[in-house]
Amino acid sequence: MKRSVAISDPYNAAKCSGVTLASLMQVLGRANQLPFGREQLSKYLSGLKDKPFTAIWRPLLHSAAVSGDVEAAEGLYNELLAACGSSVFDSFKHRTSHAFNYVILAHGYANGYDAARSRLDEARALGQIDVLSYSFMFELAMSLHGRLGRKRDHMVISEDSRKLALGLWEDMKADGIEPHAALCHRMFHVWVAEGNDEMAEETFEKMKQASKKILDRGKDLASRWLGGDLDEVKRLLSD
Repeated sequence: MKRSVAISDPYNAAKCSGVTLASLMQVLGRANQLPFGREQLSKYLSGLKDKPFTAIWRPLLHSAAVSGDVEAAEGLYNELLAACGSSVFDSFKHRTSHAFNYVILAHGYANGYDAARSRLDEARALGQIDVLSYSFMFELAMSLHGRLGRKRDHMVISEDSRKLALGLWEDMKADGIEPHAALCHRMFHVWVAEGNDEMAEETFEKMKQASKKILDRGKDLASRWLGGDLDEVKRLLSD
């Protein structure tokens, strides 16, 4: 990607909007242009027409986290907090999601599962734990300790991964956090690997319910949109 393309006219630092800046960060984050993205973020924030919102930082935080760049993740997190006065992403309307989750993930990829676990405990003490926290921890449990491929009709998971996943599932319940569909899907494979058909069926049912909720909401929004009830569409998207 040519860097000049990403920041070409008609926008410049003097008249950039928050939406434009968020789109630019999405491009640079997906292109794994982290140092350049941080440089552009600093430049454009200085001339932003409106108050910055937390979602602007999310693509670069994700890029830093999956690269295991702890310094960048923590730096971006602190910048977000200083600029917005909040670490909760405002792009998620139907669930709370904290920026600190990306610090957890960065520590996991850089320093191992135990380092991420320590940060998870820190987030819990700060009241910044949510379903994304556990989604990232499940990702680390599976990726750092190994999937062992597939055997006929099911995934073979390492013993360490299974133990970590089972512990996380119990911790999540204790924290009162309801898993989303993708997290249920991951845990379903763990129960199958454990040979626990009862829990596999229970988790599969939760996965179906979570998926149905998303589908029903989408149908409701589409119906109201087609019916011209834009005020209700706006209300539903803002809840």
